[in-house]
Amino acid sequence: MIPVFAYLAGYVYSYRLNDIFGARAQVLLKSDDTYDYQDPIYKGLGAYGMFMDVRNQIRILQSRDLIGEVVDKIEVDVSYFIAGRMRKKEVFGTLPFNASAEIYNPSVIYENPIKVKVLDVDNYIVSYLNNGVESTYNAQFENELETPELRLVLSKNYSFAPENINRIIDPDYEIVFRSRNSLIHHFQSNMSIENIEYTSILDVRVNDDIAMRAKVFLDTLCAVFSDYSQRSQLEINQNTLDNIDKQIGEVQKILIAIENDLISYKDSADIINLKMEEDAYFENFVRFTESSRLLRMKLSSVTSLEEYLKTSSDETPLPPDDFLIEGDKYIQTKMEEYYELQTKILDQEHSVQPNHPSIVDARSSLAVIRKDLSGYLKSLKTVLYDQITENNKLVGEYKSDVQGIPRSMQGVDNIKRELDVNNKMYLFLLEKKTNTLIARAGIIPQVEIVESAQPIGLVGPDKKRINFLFFIGGIIFAFAIAIIRMLFFERIEQIDELEDVAVFPVLAGIPHVKSYESPLIALDLPKSPVTESFRSLKTKLNYFGENKGLKKILVSSFFPGEGKTFTSSNLSIILAKSDKKVLLVDFDLHKPKIHKSFELINEFGLSHYLIGEKELEDVIQKNVHGNLDIISAGVIPPNPADLISKKELQDLISYCEENYDFLIFDTPPFGILNDGIDLAANVDVFLAVMNTKVARKQGVEVVEKMISQEGVKSALILNGVKQSRFGYYYNKYSYNYSYRYSYNSSYSNDEN
Repeated sequence: MIPVFAYLAGYVYSYRLNDIFGARAQVLLKSDDTYDYQDPIYKGLGAYGMFMDVRNQIRILQSRDLIGEVVDKIEVDVSYFIAGRMRKKEVFGTLPFNASAEIYNPSVIYENPIKVKVLDVDNYIVSYLNNGVESTYNAQFENELETPELRLVLSKNYSFAPENINRIIDPDYEIVFRSRNSLIHHFQSNMSIENIEYTSILDVRVNDDIAMRAKVFLDTLCAVFSDYSQRSQLEINQNTLDNIDKQIGEVQKILIAIENDLISYKDSADIINLKMEEDAYFENFVRFTESSRLLRMKLSSVTSLEEYLKTSSDETPLPPDDFLIEGDKYIQTKMEEYYELQTKILDQEHSVQPNHPSIVDARSSLAVIRKDLSGYLKSLKTVLYDQITENNKLVGEYKSDVQGIPRSMQGVDNIKRELDVNNKMYLFLLEKKTNTLIARAGIIPQVEIVESAQPIGLVGPDKKRINFLFFIGGIIFAFAIAIIRMLFFERIEQIDELEDVAVFPVLAGIPHVKSYESPLIALDLPKSPVTESFRSLKTKLNYFGENKGLKKILVSSFFPGEGKTFTSSNLSIILAKSDKKVLLVDFDLHKPKIHKSFELINEFGLSHYLIGEKELEDVIQKNVHGNLDIISAGVIPPNPADLISKKELQDLISYCEENYDFLIFDTPPFGILNDGIDLAANVDVFLAVMNTKVARKQGVEVVEKMISQEGVKSALILNGVKQSRFGYYYNKYSYNYSYRYSYNSSYSNDEN
């Protein structure tokens, strides 16, 4: 039956599980869809290589920040459920109303089901648990419901019509407001990403209770990821444009100033037409003037770059005007390394923690490069200052040489040459700006959606497999119970179980009774099943053993508490009621209880007779119950085992042969004391009482082996047989062969 119940439990469990739907999409990580004019600006900065690191991109796709952007876009912070008797099912866009709320107490409202019961076209009841106490409110559709925890508005949708009201009010609805963190965790835990072998294609899958929500999430995730891949390139491009514009502005100011100087000079000198001086003077003058201008521009670039290294942060993607430092391979190499490290930090800022080893190493490398460049630029400035000084000196010399030329002519040409130098610089900057703008237009995402999100149907749970596993589990559990029961719980609970393993005959099974006021059930309950079992035992004893004169019966048990005193007492009563003279002797001289069962005075007893203090007639308490006489144990002697060999015992037996039909000895447990075993040679029948609470199949062999050594006619009695075992659980009992008394204070058939 256990496998059947397990299968039914699995069926109920799987039925209560919500169906899980999946969606999948594929994205391609790429780095080569660029135009030639982009290469000089971007390829040296290492802006592409990072996108080909598949593991980094997988981590970015699974990052909280990226998924958080998706959650903010798709607006899935409210879940709707229809609650049935067996399970609660989430629905998407099919309820007759929509919910919006302002949360005042997030700890109470978020992730806590809010129950909604529609009453009619205009009214509904809402309830939710607040610290274990249910709060209930009446509200109207389209109106605000304000509670200490939230402000809620339920708005009807197109399906909410009076003609549908009976269908609408029948179900029980639930609304759950989801926190941003819980939604991020939900999608993170239900998303899987696999890199297709030998490609840079990522297969992205997500599972959700709602198929459409899974598809919307994946579509939005791909779009956000594509936008992210383009974002860093746009930032670099924009910083480049900003710095070029700054340089153009400075050159424009210089050009305006020079043009104004030229106009002013011509006006003041009334110059209309001048002859040129010798070409050699002017050529040298112009050459060194242009050289001086370029040196000053280079010095300005060096100063600007040095200032950038001092003041910029590691995340600033582009230095102001370092592209002007042409021809210096050292600076170009170092700056390319610098750009690559900056780009690496920028690309990984969403995928790893700020203290990640890769980020720490990159920043350390940036610091080293910054230090090296700063030292180099400092030395370069010194050289440039010296060169400028030398050029100025030469310019001064040539200026002196041309002073013989009319000063008006010299001034005009000088200004024109200076104007020409700055015009060239201005054109150079405009060209760079144009290239950068063209490159910006060519920037495309480094992620391409190969396959848009598509539902893949039901992905779980596998209800047939669950039912099968429950069924197999039930079989294993039942098998385990059988093995454990066989190994550790081989308790004998019925007579047929005892007969199957016993060699000795089983004369009776005494039903189990709970604690009763008196152990003498044969007197108090003459029609009870227990009394009937003793009548049956009496009948079998008449045909058991030799049918001659006095029948001497020894009653004992292996353990204390198995019911030997209970058995000997009630058996004596039943025999006495059948017009038989019966003498019951309490031979348990260690812990006697016969006198307690019959409420007798134990002033004198067997111990006094065996040691010769009293005569036999003095210790027999006659007619206790009809034909039943009893000898109580008397005072407990210091050496009970030695009294068995006394001559007085044989005298007692001889006396009984003349005056009684049955002599019954109640002895100590023979598994602990040898008194009963030693006495067995003097009796006709040895009745071993076994109790279901301690009887084990392995123990039957031990009991029979100990008794059979004495050669006496022996039989077994099973005490405490439960009439129905259904509904009970029996604890495992371990055999304990040490001498320990555990007699109960209340009367029951589990007593000694």
